[in-house]
Amino acid sequence: MSCVKRFFSVVLGTSFLLAGCGDDGAASSDAPMGDMSVASGRASLTGSVTRSAMATEGADGDIYIAVFDRDPVLDMANAVVVGAGFLEDADLSTDGAMVAYEVDDIPVRAEPYFLIAFMDDNDNVDASDPDNAGPDSGDLLSLRGLASVSVTVDAPGPHELDIDLNSVLP
Repeated sequence: MSCVKRFFSVVLGTSFLLAGCGDDGAASSDAPMGDMSVASGRASLTGSVTRSAMATEGADGDIYIAVFDRDPVLDMANAVVVGAGFLEDADLSTDGAMVAYEVDDIPVRAEPYFLIAFMDDNDNVDASDPDNAGPDSGDLLSLRGLASVSVTVDAPGPHELDIDLNSVLP
């Protein structure tokens, strides 16, 4: 199972557990994504990764970042990775700690992208095999409610987005 499939099967399952009664049916994987026109050029995302969730395993470990063409929490079956980043041995154990990140070579487009990051806080992901990386119990991850963080990358060059690891997988 690929990194994306494993990662988001866990995230999606957790989202349904947290939601309690599921969604209201408003979101659909068949819904059009709007104007998907692509401007020429490539972009990057840069910023800081911080932690606001209470860590259960120490808040130090590798951080995996993935940028998708659609929200993988709401549309896991159709979400495609357009960019990824990896931070080895990040330490967010102290209050206010942050680490810089960068994801390069993201196609420019008018519609938003969706980003999820997770910290392998319990240090059980094989970093030499990122295709099978995914969070599990105790890992920190970034979510906006029960969805992914969105960001618009509509011009070539760098774009800033700070990421907060604000959730812990139960």
